[in-house]
Amino acid sequence: MSTFEEIVTFGKTFYSKWEKTGSVSPAFKETIKVNRLCWNHIWHKKRHSLEDKLIRTKKLPLAKEILETATTYQTNKIHNDYIYYGITAVKGNTRVKIVVSQRKTGKTKYLYSVMFKNLERAEQRKTWIHNTKIIEEFRRKNPCPKVKRRR
Repeated sequence: MSTFEEIVTFGKTFYSKWEKTGSVSPAFKETIKVNRLCWNHIWHKKRHSLEDKLIRTKKLPLAKEILETATTYQTNKIHNDYIYYGITAVKGNTRVKIVVSQRKTGKTKYLYSVMFKNLERAEQRKTWIHNTKIIEEFRRKNPCPKVKRRR
């Protein structure tokens, strides 16, 4: 079983290498830039649970592989000044959804988000329980300091 720190370190190193190269996508026939946008969406979104963040971090290599091999995108949504493209693929037992964003006025496309889900409920539950154990171990070793309340 990997530790929380190992998973985060792996994710950071993989993502920083991916940032330098980007990904050439056959679906768009251009290079998709990878910057802090997707990393911040994974790790700094309050709605995402820690278990979900670990799943997304562990499976970043799968997202890169899908982005570089998918030949079409399935969804197209316009929201405010941005266009969001969705690429959905099934690899083995995992459904992968990748979201790429682009400003309406710009030409550059950026990786925005990645999502993963096991198709078998038992496998999904097993992954969730495993990640919960990793998080509990991390919290036991690194308790939050008590904060004094101000009056």
